[in-house]
Amino acid sequence: MPENPNFAWEPHLDDDGVTRIYACSDVYLFTALYSEANIIVERPQSMELYAKNIKGSWQYIDGKRYYVFTEGCFLGLSVLGKEVEPCFEGASFYSLCNSLNEIVSKMEKYVLNEGGSSTLNNELLYKLSDSKKADMIWLLLNPAYNEEGNWQVDYSICDVFDDYALVYNYAKRQYERVYYTKDDASDSVSLGDVEKCYIIDVSESEKNALEALHKMNGDTFEKIDENFALASEFEQKFTEQAGEISTLKLESETKDVTISSLQTSVEALNDQVASLTQENTALQTYKTNAEMQEKQALVDKYARIMDAADLSDIQAKLADYNLVDLNKDLAELYVNANQSIFSKQDSTPQVLIPKPVDEKTGLEKLLDKYTNM
Repeated sequence: MPENPNFAWEPHLDDDGVTRIYACSDVYLFTALYSEANIIVERPQSMELYAKNIKGSWQYIDGKRYYVFTEGCFLGLSVLGKEVEPCFEGASFYSLCNSLNEIVSKMEKYVLNEGGSSTLNNELLYKLSDSKKADMIWLLLNPAYNEEGNWQVDYSICDVFDDYALVYNYAKRQYERVYYTKDDASDSVSLGDVEKCYIIDVSESEKNALEALHKMNGDTFEKIDENFALASEFEQKFTEQAGEISTLKLESETKDVTISSLQTSVEALNDQVASLTQENTALQTYKTNAEMQEKQALVDKYARIMDAADLSDIQAKLADYNLVDLNKDLAELYVNANQSIFSKQDSTPQVLIPKPVDEKTGLEKLLDKYTNM
């Protein structure tokens, strides 16, 4: 380590997604004398402290027990094997020069001019990587992290998302969301609003449930109680409506039974009406036949005292007559055909009297009357 090691506390985003503060300095590797020293680059590293000079105390921070160093002396820097895990997973020897050479080499492969020779395109822009973005946010959150500010650290970064960083505020002992915007063109980051947030201790199943709830609520937890109150109210209304539907369904089923019973009654009545209609038709036929026989018997009586030709019209319309009208028309027809029955003569008029029957009709009674005159 040189006399002026260019020492600095620098934030680095480790592979586990946590930004940690590392003590960084320059070191020399004498590879000309010891070629095997080349393998030290990118190897894990451990910082050794002189035990007799260590001062500090055990403290609880965020519910965890830590040993906080207040004084100490570096005894040396140890090189670890690749299979050995350092105290801090990002602790290692690295060469910034080698990293830059690799980047330039990759750029030369993809930027070619028309002649085929490899040149660098000054207009080529690079977006901020997640680690660099986190480093820039960390520096903006810790403006006193310099020699003048005694390398004071106010914030640590827990995670970085698309539009905000989840950080821990040491002064207020609280977690916060720090919103930011990035400009890829100027390769810069600017901070925005800061709001307090909370880290909840949940199991994996609880976490999955919360994530599902978060998604159901439009990817936010805001007003979730109001939304669930509305959902509860909706569920209550749904239950009430389901009860009303069940009642209406029961009433509908009852009405269906009533309608079915009425239909059965109607069918029975229809059968009764059909039966009565059939009986009425039979009776009507019997009555019609009886009346026809009676009317025909009356016509036959007049046929014995009148010409058949005089009775032809009545005989043709016999079905249209009732007994009263038939009796009247036959009597009138008989009188018109025998006007002499109304004439007075010295001698006793010759009167044709129908053959007596057991029961005299109205016409026979009329003839009996005139016979006695």
